Amino acid sequence: MKTVFKIMLLCVYVITNSCSSPIKKNINSYHIEKLLNVSEYFTFPEEYNTSYIPLKFDLDHPIGVILKIILTDNHIFVATYDYLLQYDYSGKFEKKIGSHGKGPGEYLMLLDVSIDETSKKIYIADSNRQIIEYDLITGKYIKSYRNDSILWRFELVKESFLINPLFFLGSEQNKLILMSFNQDTLKHYHNDLQFVPRNTFIEPDRKTFQKYNNEIIFRQMFNDTIYTFHPTDGNLSIRYYFDFGNIKLPMNVLGDMEQFERTSNEKAYLNDITETEDYIFATVMYKRKEKRYIIHKTSGKNYSTAEDKKITLKKSGIDVWPLWYEKNTLIDFFQPAYLLENINNITDENLKKITHGLTEESNPVVILIKRES
Repeated sequence: MKTVFKIMLLCVYVITNSCSSPIKKNINSYHIEKLLNVSEYFTFPEEYNTSYIPLKFDLDHPIGVILKIILTDNHIFVATYDYLLQYDYSGKFEKKIGSHGKGPGEYLMLLDVSIDETSKKIYIADSNRQIIEYDLITGKYIKSYRNDSILWRFELVKESFLINPLFFLGSEQNKLILMSFNQDTLKHYHNDLQFVPRNTFIEPDRKTFQKYNNEIIFRQMFNDTIYTFHPTDGNLSIRYYFDFGNIKLPMNVLGDMEQFERTSNEKAYLNDITETEDYIFATVMYKRKEKRYIIHKTSGKNYSTAEDKKITLKKSGIDVWPLWYEKNTLIDFFQPAYLLENINNITDENLKKITHGLTEESNPVVILIKRES
């Protein structure tokens, strides 16, 4: 992880507009106390198939910290904080999109990536307050869009950008900004609550947006409420929320790292979600430990994973946790060191063969989990 990333994290107060659970009528809710007491472990049903894609190592572009993995019809895109790399579905390296620098078509630290297969465009947001547009087919630079706020995450919405600004002063007015391609602000989405920072706060989020059918699921760090953004009218509605009851993290600790550390030893907050047609995969921080829960959306049945573990894939004998959902496919990745350490537990012959060909310097192995219709 490069120095610039470390410096930025030291400046980040990743705070959101709400940490409480207001009364929301006729909205699905999931009570954390109930999830904490779930004893049944989750396993993927038989109709879910798994494939493993070792990303070929390229000396000029070794993969460090993975920011995001995006699937298109023909390619796998892997975003790190340094660059965006394109692979085919065999894992063969094809090209790097853009380059590092401050010139036209160049970026500093990557913050987020969005790809539009319809218009054949790639968009990269970086720490230089810009969104850069590239051609999906050729990878060539097209143009850049400036952003006045310190952009943190974004997603493409028709001919506009849905921007989640970095909220680190405690006084920022907007949790979302809808900006057109001509850089006019179309709509603001107000922050309901704010805070007073007292010292450096370090708590980077995993992701803010998830494309879901024709909508966008929106989540902010420490917010117990999940929203749906509707591209047709630009409205933001409550999708569902997590009720933390007496163990919710108080909002007033978010501006003070020492108080946050002390309070979160006994409290809980939502850390990440990945949603599919059937399930919600929720990561909860409880007493500073990650707890993972799976909610079946139709039946409402809850599952958990073994203590401090992920979901064990019976077909492979190793553990996964879906971080993204693209093309009706759940996505995770394995670091080579993890596979080499657990090679004796691997039961899938294909994965075992892949692992035998790895070294600790190899690139990660992408895992794709998809339900066959």
